[in-house]
Amino acid sequence: MARDLGVGIVGYGLAGQVFHRPLVDATPGLRVAAVMVRNEERAQKAREDNPEAAVVADFNELLRRRDVDVVVLATPHDVHCEQAVAALRAGRSVVVDKIMARSVAEADRMIRAAALNRQVLTVFHNRRWDSDWLTLLDVLKQGLLGEIWSIDVNVARPSMPLRALGEDRRWRAQAEHFGGQLVDWGAHLMDQVVLLAGSQPERVFCDLQYKQEGNENDTEAYVALRYDGGLRVTVTVSVQSWTERPHWRVHGSLGSLRIEGIDPQESITARTGRVAAGTPEAALPEGAIHLFNAEGTSEIPALPGNWLAFYENLRQSVLGHADPVVTPEHCRNVLRLYERLFRAAGKTNVTTSDRSTGLLA
Repeated sequence: MARDLGVGIVGYGLAGQVFHRPLVDATPGLRVAAVMVRNEERAQKAREDNPEAAVVADFNELLRRRDVDVVVLATPHDVHCEQAVAALRAGRSVVVDKIMARSVAEADRMIRAAALNRQVLTVFHNRRWDSDWLTLLDVLKQGLLGEIWSIDVNVARPSMPLRALGEDRRWRAQAEHFGGQLVDWGAHLMDQVVLLAGSQPERVFCDLQYKQEGNENDTEAYVALRYDGGLRVTVTVSVQSWTERPHWRVHGSLGSLRIEGIDPQESITARTGRVAAGTPEAALPEGAIHLFNAEGTSEIPALPGNWLAFYENLRQSVLGHADPVVTPEHCRNVLRLYERLFRAAGKTNVTTSDRSTGLLA
């Protein structure tokens, strides 16, 4: 019987507390061995949540621990590359919170380090196991929509005053840390768009708005992509909207699908501390998903989300029994598309991208 793998969590803000620690605890064969955090208040919280784990204030000290097999980076985006490369060189497998890195060049450094040191490198795209995404994939697999003509995906909510954000989240408003809506929630949506349609649209449009006082990063991102054959994809991520929009609207030759609401797994864990993955509670509520076609309107039952699947796959990958579902090469292709979007928005000078074919191509 394989031993439990020790996980070292770097950073203990929202991501460390609400996402990674509960999921690691709930995954058979994984355990939290260490937490690295410098803030004393969060360090005390880490001790309370993980009484059997070491709590350290130095990244290198965590890497020196022999009971840490996997390092989870729940840290600001601008340090992902440096920390990932250091952990991989220290002989640890690495989970990087999204977004993987700031550039294709950084992603390439991380991928090379993983290959040279024969370690697993993956990115925490937990929303590949959201209720809405799993249900959408099932509808597409059944062919209920026919040829897909257009996809519109949105996450929109009102902004929270910066002063109301915890210290662990304020970095997201600082440009030096590579934050903003396009690379925050937008990282999940762009990952899913590339899975569906590929990373090389014919044309791209990207508009970023900055509407929150004191926030140096975008508060709304609008992306429009046009692919070979006419497929059109639009993505909106916003914290300057006072009303929600449908999360997904997918239109095809045989029908349209509309999905309302966001997967409930995060809110359940934040509210109760429980992991509801894979249970009926982890599904969108009744009435959230509807199919429209020539026969009228029908409700589609939502499949339950299952974020535990990410960490179950991670364990199998580290043990050599499976390949990571979220590959760093795919995430690098998403970053290539991001570089085109940044250029379209006038944000930076970037390179062109290689082609990655999506499920709908």
